[in-house]
Amino acid sequence: MQLPGWLITVFYFFAALYPLVLVHELGHFTMAKLNRIRVEEFGLGFPPRALRLFTAGGTDYTLNWLPLGGFVRLFGEDDPTEPGAFAAARPRARAAVLLAGPFSNFLLTILILSGIAAAWGVERADFVRIGKVSEGQPAAAAGVADGDIVLTVNGRPAGSFAPEGTMAGREAIDGMVAATGASADQPLQLTLLRGAGEPVTERAPAALQLGAPRADIAARPVIAGGAADGPLAANNLVYAPRDVALGQREPRAGESLMVLPVRSGATLEAVALTVTPRRDATSGDARMGVEIGPLAYPEKVPLWRAPVYGVNSTVGMLGTMITGLARMIGGTAKVEVAGPVGIARLSRQAGESGWMTLLQFAAILSANLGLINLFPIPGLDGGRLLFVGIEAVRGRRVEPRREAIVHALGIAFVLLLMLSITVFEVFHPLAIGQP
Repeated sequence: MQLPGWLITVFYFFAALYPLVLVHELGHFTMAKLNRIRVEEFGLGFPPRALRLFTAGGTDYTLNWLPLGGFVRLFGEDDPTEPGAFAAARPRARAAVLLAGPFSNFLLTILILSGIAAAWGVERADFVRIGKVSEGQPAAAAGVADGDIVLTVNGRPAGSFAPEGTMAGREAIDGMVAATGASADQPLQLTLLRGAGEPVTERAPAALQLGAPRADIAARPVIAGGAADGPLAANNLVYAPRDVALGQREPRAGESLMVLPVRSGATLEAVALTVTPRRDATSGDARMGVEIGPLAYPEKVPLWRAPVYGVNSTVGMLGTMITGLARMIGGTAKVEVAGPVGIARLSRQAGESGWMTLLQFAAILSANLGLINLFPIPGLDGGRLLFVGIEAVRGRRVEPRREAIVHALGIAFVLLLMLSITVFEVFHPLAIGQP
């Protein structure tokens, strides 16, 4: 039985988003309990309430009808006169409770990325596969053909141009877009591999011998295969982990290798071309007129290094988000914001690409959720932290009723903004940029 498309989209949306919101609220809940702040309710989903599961430690644990994560209802959020109230706690305790939600999301991002690195390894994508060349565009005029693989841009792999913190497997895409965008009306020197078929993933058999790198293609870690027949035959090219490509070890039996078969009747050749991206008069973006996809190969991360990779990737990801936001605010980058509809569409795209891609997307969402909640917007964690900071500087707090009004207005603004974004997304489906 084929499920309706909208139902598949809803499934992936909740699969990606629900755990992130729940972890965020668990952070608030745990820190409130540690600081002896009374938690009236911990809810799975959003109201209206479906049923009360149980009561423990003065907290009602409930199940609610809207499956959008969860929530924590703290006792006396705006009333400092009651013992055990959130508003009556010391500023340090309130700040800890507020920070615990976003930092739980950052920790979840680290755990997801570390788990991916340990379980699957990390996909490196230094090269780009050309899917389609648009007629009348700079790439077509320069002689770029469908199916070409971009080995180097100005003498470097496309992935080396990717911004710091780029999600693993997207280095080639983001790097190609960055290199193109920085070269409007300026020539780009491309080295292309021509004649390769669609990539397939193979498991290395025992005692597989791989040949030396193709010097004419200059494509480490693309290596000439040494098997007698099959996908790993000597004619074909094999993507392998970097230490294998550099000849530091032999591939292990069962290790993932990506193979580029030679197209029937074709000859593998390296082609050097010059493409001058054209600046779009409307958007101002540079375009060469191609559709691209990453050509990734696996790079195994040792178990002990996986947490280090997770931390570094999360820090880099947050840095990229902050830099991108600053550029959008400063007007030097196009404003690109995804609301519920856009997130749902992207969730489905990620889910249909496999569980690893969906987990990577969830890691990005988790980091975004934590970062956005730190913004000093009334009603969000960052807005409440701002009032705690004002209290610490002044030595006395803002009158609770006034603070409550400000937060209510902030929440109304956020909801109105999300509604506006949703309406826009419904009538203007999310477009994926092309270089």
